[in-house]
Amino acid sequence: MRIARSLLVVSVLVIVSLSATSPRAETPDTIKVSGSYWYVVDHITQVDEGARVRVWLSMPGSRSGQAVKIRNISPRPTEILVDGDHGNRVAYWDVTPAPDAQIMLFHYDFDASLTATSIEIDLDIVESYDKKSDLYRRYTASSNTISINSEIEDAARRIVGEEDNPYHRAKMIFSWMVDNLEFVPGGITDRNTLGTLQSRQGDCGQFSRLFTAMCRSLGIPARTITTHWLTGGVHRLAEFYLPPYGWLPVDISTAQVLVPDHSFFTQDEAHQFAKEKGIPVMDPEWLFGRAPVSQIVLTVGNDLKLVSTHGEEPLTFATLEPGGDKASPPAMSIEGLGDEYVPGGFMTWGPVLNDEQIHDMTHQKLAGRFLSKGLYDVVEQGCLQMQASDPDAVTSWMNLGLVNLRKGLYNKAEACFNSALRGSATGRYEKFESVIWAHNYLGNCYDLMGRREMAIKQYAEVEAMDNNYRGAVTYARLYQAQPFSTADFK
Repeated sequence: MRIARSLLVVSVLVIVSLSATSPRAETPDTIKVSGSYWYVVDHITQVDEGARVRVWLSMPGSRSGQAVKIRNISPRPTEILVDGDHGNRVAYWDVTPAPDAQIMLFHYDFDASLTATSIEIDLDIVESYDKKSDLYRRYTASSNTISINSEIEDAARRIVGEEDNPYHRAKMIFSWMVDNLEFVPGGITDRNTLGTLQSRQGDCGQFSRLFTAMCRSLGIPARTITTHWLTGGVHRLAEFYLPPYGWLPVDISTAQVLVPDHSFFTQDEAHQFAKEKGIPVMDPEWLFGRAPVSQIVLTVGNDLKLVSTHGEEPLTFATLEPGGDKASPPAMSIEGLGDEYVPGGFMTWGPVLNDEQIHDMTHQKLAGRFLSKGLYDVVEQGCLQMQASDPDAVTSWMNLGLVNLRKGLYNKAEACFNSALRGSATGRYEKFESVIWAHNYLGNCYDLMGRREMAIKQYAEVEAMDNNYRGAVTYARLYQAQPFSTADFK
């Protein structure tokens, strides 16, 4: 198997904390959880006459493995849209900002009961597909996002050979992808299914779309789903349909982590990952036909067609993850607010936070966006507020270091990154990322201080880790070859 490599990163990255309250376990396979998804338009400094803000956010719904109740949507949405093909419910706001608006908050709150998905399959009882059904026609068709051509079909047929059982066919495609594809955080530039097949690289979304396309090319109904980890961020996987059992989940990128000697994680880290996600065995094949209880489905399918009852033009989103600027095309439209505002969305777990708490959290969650606009003081204020309650927090030290780096306060930046290396993390990923990237940022800092030998030593520390998490090794090699300069800030 080829080992995970990452995308070239030529700009300073930002650590973002993923705040989560541990869900309450009822049984090993069922949990109750409450959450909120927030979309924020922050740092509004200008509101023109006729300003208009529109936002679309998909909401989790009840389905196999999850029962969901939406408790509140605020502000009151203009409309709840439903895409007829997949059944997703989408909150839509069309709002005129107040003349003195400084921040706009959109959110929905929900309660969910989540159950692990594990369906026992008796291969002696597999029904034929009804090829005249809407389900079969919809989920075996080529589309703009799930593109099928002769090269994809030929590759799928080579993988399955003479096998004609749809369950075995889907499993053979899954196993081939786990063994032959290379996970790249953030994906590759060519995001269509053929590009993923030809490059043998991609992220979880690209893997799920290629699996879906290959299954469809063989007449197996398949689709993608977008989830959110209870401890982590947005994730994509796939499902294929097997009558009479229904939709079976397939998670290729997560399965790769469980492959022995996979270098993306050490073996201990892989075991911790599996434990955190509720995966009971270190076996990649466990992720074929099963899904752990540690995620909630936000959106089903691609190419979501939304028709408003207010007479607006129909819209089609290739993806909603679950919306806002994390959609294709962006599920937000902002007019008349100048160019200093900072938009973004994130999930919170546990009790609903008040507007002031969300405002403070925004400065950490969207720190990279504030930095890119030169709003250093906003990020610094958020870091200091975070440190008041948790002085050892890794995220605040990393972001504060990046602020000082951009301000030219290199001695302070150096101290912050060293504090991040010694600090405590709210989650394993936060600590994992801070260890790797703090060395890169220290290298950048020493380059800007003119201490080239010390910079090279930091980049060598990253290379010795031999883990290209978020492009860390590629980044280190770039600046081993040439010093980092202020022109490299993006």
